[in-house]
Amino acid sequence: MSVLKELVPMTDPILKQSTVSFDFENPPIDPMDLAEEMRYNMITHRGIGLAAPQIGYNYSVFAVGNPDVEESILVFFNPRIVHYSDDLVLMDEGCLSFPGITFKIKRPSDIRMRFTGATGITETMRFNGMTARVVQHEYDHLHGITFDTKMSKFHLEKAKRKKTLNNRKKRKKHLSSV
Repeated sequence: MSVLKELVPMTDPILKQSTVSFDFENPPIDPMDLAEEMRYNMITHRGIGLAAPQIGYNYSVFAVGNPDVEESILVFFNPRIVHYSDDLVLMDEGCLSFPGITFKIKRPSDIRMRFTGATGITETMRFNGMTARVVQHEYDHLHGITFDTKMSKFHLEKAKRKKTLNNRKKRKKHLSSV
């Protein structure tokens, strides 16, 4: 049975530290159970990606996929990006740990990543487009890098002001409909 975990707040120090490798020889938790918990929490929190630190685990594990299609969700243990394409793409990016805040971030459009699955088998896969972006975002989490650090202080403050303004508009709209 999977456990619903609260998302750690954006100020939690776990988001700023590097994770530890998941030890398959002496697992701290059954890897199949952890993979299921990652999927369950990603679906419940409506994300397209979720890193273990976001739900309080300091393991090098993340999940990526479509929360509406559970079978599409892949869980990666001890991932390592082994190739980045030179082609960079600028896109809006959000994060479950920073609700309501988005930034335009440049990332390589194509990557190759080596990882271990929950069954202990290591493989290498190529990702492109949106999946490559989400994989890179979650991979950053495993190294204590949050997407707000990829912005200038000016753009970060601008995004926070925009979020505050949007929240006020939502409250005002809600109050006027009551």
